Amino acid sequence: QPRTLTFSDLLRRLVDLRRLPLLEDGIYCRQFSSYDRASKAPDQPGWGANKDWGNYIRIEPDGEAVMAEIDGPGCIVRIWSANPQGKIRFYLDGSKQPLEFNFRELFTNKIYPFVPPLCGFHGAGANSYLPIPFGKSCKVTADKAHGQYYHITYVTFPKSWRVQTFKLPLTADEKRVLNEVLDILNRVGEDPKPRPPDIFVRMMGQEMFIPAGQTVTLALLRGPVIVRAFRAKLRSKERWALRKILLRVYWDDEPEPSIWCPIGDFFGTGFYENKYKSLPLGVTEDGGYCYWAMPFRKSARFEVVNDGERHAWLRFSIEFEYVYELPPNTAYFHAKWRREAPNRTFDYPFLICKGHGKYVGAMLNVHNPAPRWWGEGDEKVWVDDEPFPSTFGTGSEDYFGDAWGFRPFINPYHGCTLREKANHSGRTSVYRWHVLDAIPFYKSFKITIENYGTDKDYSSVAYWYQMEPGEDFFKPVGVSARIPWSARISGAIEIEEIAPRDDPRLKIIDDSDLPKELSNGRGVLFIAQKPTDEFSISVKAPRDDVYELVLHSMAGIPHPDIEISVGGKRIGAFKQPFEDNSQLTLGRMRLPAGDVVVRIRVHAVRGEQRKLILDALELRASPKYRRALEAEALKFSASSGVEVIRDDARLNWSGWSQLLM
Repeated sequence: QPRTLTFSDLLRRLVDLRRLPLLEDGIYCRQFSSYDRASKAPDQPGWGANKDWGNYIRIEPDGEAVMAEIDGPGCIVRIWSANPQGKIRFYLDGSKQPLEFNFRELFTNKIYPFVPPLCGFHGAGANSYLPIPFGKSCKVTADKAHGQYYHITYVTFPKSWRVQTFKLPLTADEKRVLNEVLDILNRVGEDPKPRPPDIFVRMMGQEMFIPAGQTVTLALLRGPVIVRAFRAKLRSKERWALRKILLRVYWDDEPEPSIWCPIGDFFGTGFYENKYKSLPLGVTEDGGYCYWAMPFRKSARFEVVNDGERHAWLRFSIEFEYVYELPPNTAYFHAKWRREAPNRTFDYPFLICKGHGKYVGAMLNVHNPAPRWWGEGDEKVWVDDEPFPSTFGTGSEDYFGDAWGFRPFINPYHGCTLREKANHSGRTSVYRWHVLDAIPFYKSFKITIENYGTDKDYSSVAYWYQMEPGEDFFKPVGVSARIPWSARISGAIEIEEIAPRDDPRLKIIDDSDLPKELSNGRGVLFIAQKPTDEFSISVKAPRDDVYELVLHSMAGIPHPDIEISVGGKRIGAFKQPFEDNSQLTLGRMRLPAGDVVVRIRVHAVRGEQRKLILDALELRASPKYRRALEAEALKFSASSGVEVIRDDARLNWSGWSQLLM
């Protein structure tokens, strides 16, 4: 049916989660970007080409660089850039006079109505979700080719629809609606769906005991109903309980669940219970919340499966409203988890499905064992078996709203809830929700993200709506395939790998019953047999250098006082080590290349303080100036009466050591 959309209508759709299950024909969401044009097809060279900047549709005779050209009616729903420069121009409906802005100032709260949190620098990425509608056409250009990274995401509507073209200044009514939307986005964590007095809303919930190895039904509901909110708080003493306990939800007596997800990942948080608040999902002190609208016609069954070895408790609530009838174009909500560890698939898929539906987002967890950047993976979207992706991105972090790597940040539509280390090793969790920029599909859908390595752990949840009948590529996996890899301290020497095997006082342990993780999941337990006891380990220094020695253990549990010597030289005595920090910095010293003996003397008191847990030892080599000779490493001679100290370490200079004369 012909429709009319105003700028105010599109603003309201930015926060209208209740509308998302409704599928409308003839709507498409696509993206222009600066992706490397050498990428032609998966079976051709250049598919992984990575020069994703400075590529435009064309350069006009006057030097303008064309970033996007769109036939209307439609709306720009997202603009992203890693390096916004110069001027950006919007030629709407064939106008010769563009709307022209300083590109960078669109994201710095200097140009109304491009205001936060709809627009801004999130992490290092410049993002704008302010809708820019047009009735007939839209051309977006840069004043010249700047070598930019950019995305221009847009939606097109059926030709019979009437769309009001964006115009400045805003009217009083448009300003009022914008303020209402901004108020909702500034209060994320609260359900954005309205509650008019004529809607009959009910809530059910309790705290339930979830026995190990058992399936527990949380709720059986009869429809037609729209589930407005699902909240849950898990209590368990078991490591990785958030992965071991599954959430399964069945709509209308279907044989396979539409929601199959570890309960932690379902709320968008991944490895840990990372606290964050976004528009549809979040995790607070009270637990996780889900505000995606979840309608069904006949019945719903919510259940959890405890695949762990310990009992757990789950406090939950389900808020729902009865409706007389659901419109025939109402789709069912899906959320499913998958993992590849190690991930050796170049185009790692978030979702592959067949049917009629709408993609609304994904969260991604990556465990990177190496201290190097793992991203640069372009997202690609194929709708209805199209031969080339209608969305082709420029980098992993770009899809999730950041740029130049990841750093922690939270936004209503995208964010990074976890980045363990600045060098991008360890664990990272990110999310991206599509609301106004939801991607409809009519026959099939596929979204992937590039992976340039073969040694990383990728896991993800895809969120989408789909009509029945439909199918997807997800397969349930057992609990062992859901447990995260053990964390490992990059470059550290694992104590359990070098500890003497013939010493009965030393025992290799795992961390399953410990309050926190050990590097590689294992460590060494030394149990002193007398008031003063000692043991030795041999470590290998890769080269003659000054090293900072850092000993790792388990913080927060009792340990005896210790003395440490390295290479026959006493380093120092340490009282109550690891009391509130798992790292003990022993200091800096020069070690010769080869084997070095580390002697640890334990002053045991009694009971638990006889026990010392050691995890790993880092030999952090000193940083040095590039292309320079270290004076203290050279051979030297001195005149009579000149005192020479080879390793003067009072200054934090190159090599952590100087030649003092």
